[in-house]
Amino acid sequence: MNSTKAHIAALSLLDRALIAVTDDELAALLAGLPEDHTTAVKRICDLRDEDADLVEAVRIAAHKGRLNGDLQRLGVVLSDACLADCLEQLGDAADMHSLSQWSSKLEAEQTRYKDDIDAFDEGWRLLNQPLRD
Repeated sequence: MNSTKAHIAALSLLDRALIAVTDDELAALLAGLPEDHTTAVKRICDLRDEDADLVEAVRIAAHKGRLNGDLQRLGVVLSDACLADCLEQLGDAADMHSLSQWSSKLEAEQTRYKDDIDAFDEGWRLLNQPLRD
């Protein structure tokens, strides 16, 4: 699949996700965003009235944004905080010995980045196994 088709497919999935999400779920998502993200959402939605319904404004902007790029901008802003949390959790969970500072080359030689990744993947799989069962 070329990059244009992949881009269109991703936007289609985002569009369907925003259609499927309930107003309450979208309101909870918006309420949980950091202030700078909320400001960005309001800017994308061209929302100037503080009393206006943000959920409805997001839905309108997403619908119009299929053509002008606002749908993609909303997707980036709405998922950014979650992505940052995921990356932080992954970083906190992985003990990357191969990336640590070592006092000698011999110590460093005994560690391998791939081994660190494999160990993390296995630990993550075991940790999340009950959620999959």
